[in-house]
Amino acid sequence: MPDLQYLASLSWKDVHTAIQPYVGHGGSWKPRDCIARQRVAVIVPYRDRAAHLRAFLMHMHPYLQRQMIQYKIYVFEQVDNSLLIKIHDAVMLNDMTVATPYNM
Repeated sequence: MPDLQYLASLSWKDVHTAIQPYVGHGGSWKPRDCIARQRVAVIVPYRDRAAHLRAFLMHMHPYLQRQMIQYKIYVFEQVDNSLLIKIHDAVMLNDMTVATPYNM
């Protein structure tokens, strides 16, 4: 289990330096040694908790990479609670097509 207090104390520069060699532009990654069987989009609503977001990213990138899946993390700044409702409605109406970048 990662030390979440330590991860939350990291700066954005530390996070970028740690994940930059492995994670592509925009928070995407895919295995180099094989073709991923699964592709995942992670949607993260964010509001005024930068330390939590840094800890989340530092934990999730290695976790998802160990699964050998192709993924992309989307972070949406949440201005009010209506964003979650809009995302949920869009996903339900479009049968998950809005949430994945792979069918564009």
